[in-house]
Amino acid sequence: MPQNFIVIGTSALLITFRCNLRCKLCCTDTPYMPKEKQVDFPLEKMKDVLKRYFEVIKHIRKLSFGGGEPTLYSNLPELIEYTAGFRNQFEVFEIITNGAVMPSGAILDMAEKHKDIIFFMIDNYGENISRRVREISAVFESRGISFKIRDYHGPEAHAGGWVNLGDYSLKHDAVKAKNMLKDCCISSKKKDNTGVNKGSNGEALEQAEGVFFINYAANTNGLIHRCARAYSTLGAGAVAETPDIFVNIMDEKKTVAQIREEIITLFSSDYYPACEYCNGFDDSSVRYEPAEQIH
Repeated sequence: MPQNFIVIGTSALLITFRCNLRCKLCCTDTPYMPKEKQVDFPLEKMKDVLKRYFEVIKHIRKLSFGGGEPTLYSNLPELIEYTAGFRNQFEVFEIITNGAVMPSGAILDMAEKHKDIIFFMIDNYGENISRRVREISAVFESRGISFKIRDYHGPEAHAGGWVNLGDYSLKHDAVKAKNMLKDCCISSKKKDNTGVNKGSNGEALEQAEGVFFINYAANTNGLIHRCARAYSTLGAGAVAETPDIFVNIMDEKKTVAQIREEIITLFSSDYYPACEYCNGFDDSSVRYEPAEQIH
């Protein structure tokens, strides 16, 4: 049966590499980037990426803005407004923040304007790092903006803590990488659809005839890939931008149908070269203290 359209459970859209923290095990490798790369992606490029993405993808249950620290994105109010125009193609619009930055008045105004769809996930790394959690929560409550605090500290830390994905040296052969991918928490597990849910449209679409469903997909500057680690592996020069790791949805030489087929091919694979450079992330992976700062 041919697949006519794609539905994604959770899709992370990275909008900035700027961050106010320097976390040792950052999955996007932000603290280790040269300063000239710790920047926002241009607003017009982000608009073009979103427009193209929703031409290719039928529905996303949760669209999640990440970084870096997304609330530092200089054009976040404008990007929120633009994203709201695609509200019929997603159910949850999530922005993840680290609880250490109070969103600007312009961000809060725009979030309040679109509070029927927007949702903030506040990652709480403890009072020494996420110092403004209570203040941010109070402001969200006063404006009727939906949010959740996800505790990432102490013995009850979310998911038990962070994992160490390792450096970018070659670690596995193709066979080991393929076996590791089977247990990967990112690719094999469907994420909870936390946040404001407009209804069961996405769940119904998952069961529709001709649907290709993807648990999780990352979108970084128009490159579609399996996880943040794949993109940081590219940035480190360990892998190349090849079709077996990335799909460039901004390639003007390809039609929407061609890009859709490339995404289906990519996410049908049981092996990715980038996995050879990763320690893996499964239920048995050793957990570490989240957001330990580099001094």
